[in-house]
Amino acid sequence: MAAKSFLPSPSASPADWLAKDFAPGRVSVVVPTFNRARLLGNALDSLETQTWRDGEIVVVDDGSTDDTLALLASRPPPPPGWTRVVLSQPNAGVAAARNTGTRRCTGEFIVYLDSDDILYPSALERYVGTLRETGGDYCYASIDQTDETGRPLSNARHFHPDPHAPDWELKCFWLVHGGCYRRAVVNAAGPWNENLRSGEDEEYLLRIRSMALRPAHLPTVQGQYRIHGTDQLHLTHGPESYFEAYMEPLDGFVAWAEASGRLDRRRRMKLAALYRFFAVRLLLAGKREAKHRALDGLARCCRGTLSPLRLMIVLRWVEPGPFARGLQRFWTRSRRRTGTAVKSAANDSRAGRRILVLSPVRPDPEGTGPSRRVHAVIEALSKQDKVSLFVVSGLNFAQVAPLPSDYLGGRVRFQSAPPADGRSWRARLARRFPAVHAFLWRAPFAWADLTPAWRKTVVAEALEMGPFEVVLAYRLCLAEAGREIARRSGGARLWLDQDDIDSLTYLRIAERYLANGDRRRGGEYRWAAWSLARLEKRLLPACERVFVCSETDRARLAERHAGVRVLPNIARVPESEERGVGAPAGTGFRFLFIGTLGYAPNQEALFWLGTEIWPKLGKRGAAGLVVAGHGQPGAAKTWLETTPGVEFLGSVARSADAFARADALLVPLRAGGGTRLKILEAFARGRPVVSTALGIEGIEAQSGTHYLRAETTDEFVLQAECLIRDPDLVARLAEAARALWRDRYSPMALERVVDEFRD
Repeated sequence: MAAKSFLPSPSASPADWLAKDFAPGRVSVVVPTFNRARLLGNALDSLETQTWRDGEIVVVDDGSTDDTLALLASRPPPPPGWTRVVLSQPNAGVAAARNTGTRRCTGEFIVYLDSDDILYPSALERYVGTLRETGGDYCYASIDQTDETGRPLSNARHFHPDPHAPDWELKCFWLVHGGCYRRAVVNAAGPWNENLRSGEDEEYLLRIRSMALRPAHLPTVQGQYRIHGTDQLHLTHGPESYFEAYMEPLDGFVAWAEASGRLDRRRRMKLAALYRFFAVRLLLAGKREAKHRALDGLARCCRGTLSPLRLMIVLRWVEPGPFARGLQRFWTRSRRRTGTAVKSAANDSRAGRRILVLSPVRPDPEGTGPSRRVHAVIEALSKQDKVSLFVVSGLNFAQVAPLPSDYLGGRVRFQSAPPADGRSWRARLARRFPAVHAFLWRAPFAWADLTPAWRKTVVAEALEMGPFEVVLAYRLCLAEAGREIARRSGGARLWLDQDDIDSLTYLRIAERYLANGDRRRGGEYRWAAWSLARLEKRLLPACERVFVCSETDRARLAERHAGVRVLPNIARVPESEERGVGAPAGTGFRFLFIGTLGYAPNQEALFWLGTEIWPKLGKRGAAGLVVAGHGQPGAAKTWLETTPGVEFLGSVARSADAFARADALLVPLRAGGGTRLKILEAFARGRPVVSTALGIEGIEAQSGTHYLRAETTDEFVLQAECLIRDPDLVARLAEAARALWRDRYSPMALERVVDEFRD
């Protein structure tokens, strides 16, 4: 007797189901809704405040019984350049509503937005700009998962941004309003499948990705997926589990692919592997009927690619008898003995990759900038991957203290290299003739400067923690060590977290020394910049991926390396401290300067602040200046200790202690690189910032909206005085900056970025 087929019939896919005439440049947004009058207004507001000014909103009421139609009738007309169309139909489900709205669209680009979600103001402009710039057929972006009030939730929606990654076609999903499609793509994909009880969006995205189109990735968050108490858009007869829920769109896609001739051998085998996985999981869950449905799909995908005998073996393997179970155990043990089990588990995205992080500094959430960045990256990676940390502190000829046993919940293995023996010729020169060494090598110690015996010991100890799939080296000084460890770890991939561009940073410092008349140090830093530029030119091509902290630095390196990506710096602030109260009551308006005081750009900024800016600002109503940070302040130490109104805290255990004593942050930097963590922390804590353009470089902030820009002494005094006199300005800047931090520079934002480049 023929086996029962659980596959639904494919939805009709006529060659042209959309009208051929359309308005070039117009964006059509389809908004299906059902009994969501309470939330629909927010969705429409997010569309009518878009920066893109050529669009139409097609609202399809799917038989609502609440005040949806009354709400639509009472809304004011849309802004210039936009039109609104309202359609009604009997309740038929979200797929039917989307089909009704799509047939009415007249735009060149089509976007789908559920009536309880929202798009950020620049979303449509960025969608269209990305498609025009890349020539892509469709683009997709991240969407924040929030509650009804817009508060971010921990399980934000992510996707894989690399369309060339293995299994991207079957595993990459973005939310409906996270994508924008050219009209020709929607026409070729055909109508949404109205026969599916759930998962119609996943089935539609499977179709889109299987059409050999040109995808474009927009690496930013463009909207919110809001979780609330009611979800009435889908008809209320959904499957019982996630695996059952995913089976419906997968079955629908197989039916569509067979009908359209797109089910080739490669795609059949990928789908068969997915069906087999579902069958095993459903069997373990006791859902035997759903398991047979998965086996039916598996057999359908394998038909014509496997012999009947091999197909029988595959199907039997899903629900084995005693002999097959014993064979499975023997096969698993043998793979472990040969080392292939580790590789197989690593290739499974659910098991996580094995990553070795090489760092010259010990991670510390309250330490210097490099220590904080290493901690943040390791924390984000360790949530899904198996991370081992190897601190090569020998570059500084010192032994690093071990991490606590409960560091990050014990998820990270830790080991440090032995201190360097100091017998290399460069090390001996640094000890005996420090001035000569400083002139020739202002740049940090590099891997090649140390003795071969010590380098061999470090590589051997790192390999003992392996094997690894990825070796992530922090900073350029460890790129060569990472390359050697990756080569000897069985061809592991080499990634480099450069943070900022060292050669550019040193060149800027050289220019400041020369501008201040210090030709000796200016020459030292120029020589170091040239040495680092040569090192970058030699080592960057050896890295599969290179990470920098800002889009500005990525653009600078993009011409030299195609794999440059942005891994933003973040500020970690407890929720209870996000809305700090500033300086204690009765102390007046106080300003803060914080940073590593031994760093040359910070020393120059502090000297400028103390000799020119503060004497004038102190006469304009500023009650005090708080200075804090690690290291010695250099030439500024005298005035810090003698100037009235200046409180010098020195090194503080927690930066929160310094921010709690001030109302605003001053950043008079004229040199440096990367992004300033102190600015991000000020944003998170609700402290307004006055900074130079270079001081805030790399942070996507706008002057007048998120901070106040000042380039001269008089401008710093004027902008600071505005903060003292205008409490409303302080509140506006703080609120906008806090929103920017939460969106781009919070721990959740870093986790989104890490998930995007995970393959």
